[in-house]
Parts: sequence; structure tokens; C-alpha cells
Amino acid sequence: MGELSSRADFVFNDGNFYGALPLYLRLLKYDSTNDYFRFQAGICYLFTDEKDKSIPFLQRVYKDDPGMNDILYYLGRAYHINFQFDTAISYFQRYMATHASDEKKANAKNYINYCNNAKELIQHPVKVKITNLGSVINSPWSEYAPVITADESEIIFTYRGPQSTGGLEDPRFRPDSNGEYYEDIFMAQKLGSNWLA
Repeated sequence: MGELSSRADFVFNDGNFYGALPLYLRLLKYDSTNDYFRFQAGICYLFTDEKDKSIPFLQRVYKDDPGMNDILYYLGRAYHINFQFDTAISYFQRYMATHASDEKKANAKNYINYCNNAKELIQHPVKVKITNLGSVINSPWSEYAPVITADESEIIFTYRGPQSTGGLEDPRFRPDSNGEYYEDIFMAQKLGSNWLA
């Protein structure tokens, strides 16, 4: 179990939350009372597509060990990312009252601001239409996080696919045929009503 725990921590510390999560879940099968493994799994869930699963993991840790380092902060993050802003604010405020570093308290304060902004934005939604811009921009791969200039003449977006610089890479950015494509920034310009890459 020690080797698996070390590997889980290594993968987690490398920022590979998708890779670390199944390792922590397997460790919890060996030791279902281990709050450290549960805490790490809860944090991993924050960075996956199953963000809602972070709350029960982190709540259980808080119930068992309310003094665990940074548990209030990560509970705040979990509730924030799951759109429960008032609960998130409560945890961030409690976290700021602890002996956390000034930097971590500043992060918590920023998240309180994010929560307040989100509450305001949700009360005044903006109608948005998402349109596929055609094969010049959209491919079978991943294009996301677009930013359009104010005059709508340029679009800058993130791309992840075979045209990514470096090709398939491991988490340390070394070539690996079993790895992932890493993000590149692409830009396209609008000429008339058409986009040019």
C-alpha cells in the first residue's frame, strides 16, 4: 500500500488529478477510514468532470477531522464550483479566521469575491448563442476558451489535438504515444463573414 500511496501522491503533485483519483479511490478500498486519501480524492474530484462528488468526500473529512489543514478552503472551493455560493462563502470566511498563510487567506478572499460576483451574474443572466464557426475553427478535436476582440475581427482560442506543438506527451511534456495532446493557442481573423486561420 505504501508504494501505491507514494505513486498517488506523485501523480497528484504533478497536477494529474485524473490519474491520481483512481489511485486514491483504490487506496480507500484498502483503508476506508483514511481521511488523507479521502481528502486527496475530494480535491481530485474538484478538477474532474465530476466536481459534485468532491463535496461528500470533503464533508466526510471535515466531520472526522475538522482541523485538517486546508479542509475549510477546499470545502469552499467545492461548494463554489458546484454553484452553492453562500455555503462556499461561509467556508472561506471560516478559513480566513484560521492560522493559514497570508497568501492562502488572499486566495480565499478572492474566492469570496468570485462567489459574490457569481451570485450577481446569476440574478442577471445574459442570453448567449454558441455557434459552430465551421471547419476553419472547429475540428473533431478540442477547441475551447475562445476570446473575441471587441470589434469581432479576431478570435483567440485554445486547441488540443494532432496539430498541438509537441504531439502526444506525458505529464512532464516528454513525447509519449500513450500521452495527451497539450494545449496550444490558436488565432483566426475574420474577413467579411468568413474566418481565416
